[in-house]
Amino acid sequence: MFVAATGCGSAEPIVGRWQDEDYPDHAMEFFADGTVMIVTDMTVSGKWEYLADQRLRVSSTVLGTEVLKVYSLTFDGEPTDVGTVLSLTDERGETKRYERTASGGAAAATQAGAALSLEEKTYRTDMKRELVNLTSAEEAHFADHVAYTTQFPTTVYYPAPGIIGPTITLTADGWTGYVGHTLTTTTCAIFIGTTGRAPAVNEGEPRCAP
Repeated sequence: MFVAATGCGSAEPIVGRWQDEDYPDHAMEFFADGTVMIVTDMTVSGKWEYLADQRLRVSSTVLGTEVLKVYSLTFDGEPTDVGTVLSLTDERGETKRYERTASGGAAAATQAGAALSLEEKTYRTDMKRELVNLTSAEEAHFADHVAYTTQFPTTVYYPAPGIIGPTITLTADGWTGYVGHTLTTTTCAIFIGTTGRAPAVNEGEPRCAP
């Protein structure tokens, strides 16, 4: 069993993507900058940080409401290995188990040709995270105005460097959005409501193509 040190950075064992053992389409992806992407029935972004005594704090905004959770955590195996299980126990004593689905260490050890794929993966991750942040901004706007929007004040939402867009279209019961990146021809999309936006397939879950 492995336990985590406090702090936040690229060497932290929790950084990476973890798949819910009970619900394979649910996942949590932790980034070195302290942000987290939570994929359940919808996708939301948030912040994470280590606390004392092997605890993890995760904050997010769901439908305009801030959600704060504190977990105790353990790793069953070497944290950076694919297949390692992360156990998160909340303050009510309920435990969820997540399996690591990708190893950053393994990717870094690939040859130069594969390194290009790693760069492309980084761009896709950036674009997906941008769409998750956009979703959080839209839900906050909906909570205040009972409507979605195609424009935000820069003090509320502003795309990250390298991101092209987003292009937002309002629909009968939600919205669609897509973004590009200055360093790749790949684009990523997301939709909320019943009107889809390729290449996204599931509501609230960003997807990229080609």
